[in-house]
Amino acid sequence: MDDPKTNPLLADPTSPNTKEGVCGPLPPIPEEGPHLRPRPEASEDGLQPAHNLLLTTMFTFQFFHWFKPSQAFFADYVLPRYHITNHQLVTEVYAWDTLFQILAAGFTVLVFVGLGLRHALTICAVAAACTVVAVLFFDSLFFLLLSQALWALSFCALFLVPSILYRQMPPAHFQTASSINNCAMLLASLSASMVGFLISESDPSLVCSDSTRSSSYKFTFYISLGSALMSLLVAGAGFYNDWIPAACKHSYEPRDLLFQVRANLKASRLLLWLCVSAVTRGVHTQVTTLWPLISYEISSDCYQQRWNALISFAAYLGAAIAVLIPARYPQKTKQWGRFVVAPGCLLGGLLLLALGAAHSLWQLGIILLVYHSVSELMLTIAS
Repeated sequence: MDDPKTNPLLADPTSPNTKEGVCGPLPPIPEEGPHLRPRPEASEDGLQPAHNLLLTTMFTFQFFHWFKPSQAFFADYVLPRYHITNHQLVTEVYAWDTLFQILAAGFTVLVFVGLGLRHALTICAVAAACTVVAVLFFDSLFFLLLSQALWALSFCALFLVPSILYRQMPPAHFQTASSINNCAMLLASLSASMVGFLISESDPSLVCSDSTRSSSYKFTFYISLGSALMSLLVAGAGFYNDWIPAACKHSYEPRDLLFQVRANLKASRLLLWLCVSAVTRGVHTQVTTLWPLISYEISSDCYQQRWNALISFAAYLGAAIAVLIPARYPQKTKQWGRFVVAPGCLLGGLLLLALGAAHSLWQLGIILLVYHSVSELMLTIAS
């Protein structure tokens, strides 16, 4: 696997596209132009074994990285443990999420460009484990904020893994890679939700213990920590066996970057999908973070809150099915995908209004199911 002649994912130092083991710049969009060196391409007709290994490794990494049974119970765990209210959680903790994500994204990009994809992926995996540790073993507001900053860093796997796949996969299979990547994350989320629900059903004392004690919901956080460590092991195995190839550093030149930016700004479809992805992802992230607070407002009873996990399961299951549609019909998606933007945004906005007006947990579950499916479908097409 470590022979460049047999593994098309490994850089070839003798290639005209490389210099002293340094990769050429990323392929321009929508055209290469005279000042940009083309990227070495794999076969357009089908996936080679190295591509399949990369997809399998990234799928497994994403599954464990996003497998977090504690997610649906986060608010219920931190409110009594940190002695804060819903209002404080939103205004003093969640309010920092946007800034943390911007800083984390910038840092991840710098690491990816300067040190390579392996370093960036490792940082994301380590951050995922550390964010659970900060919540699980400390009880001050500082560590709760630190956990949010680390969560933002681990969240960068959302765009880092597709960047790795798009850098190594044949362009003809970009839509397949996008669907598989999103499906892995959604399967992890729905599996985690079901695990959390089964735990609460088998032994309610693990969930509904005395709310003044830190033992509430703790077991799900231990599972999340173990899953984060598994994703780190998967990444390490991928590095060791070259399933995740060590990408060499990109050789950027100022003139190349200028022509790249100019080409990108002229690509109207690229700008459309960029805007759709940014807006949809931003709103979607806030919904997935804050909806347990709506559930808590509807019913704060501990035994009712255990249904949060089942609500998450149904929502992610619907979304996991929806994201496979573009992979099943890639040509139709390429031809007609842009026409779903306006209806999708309108439907998403109406669902958000309905979400805020929900008066029962079953209403909340149905609305989240439709909203997750619509949002994830748009994100899969846009990416």
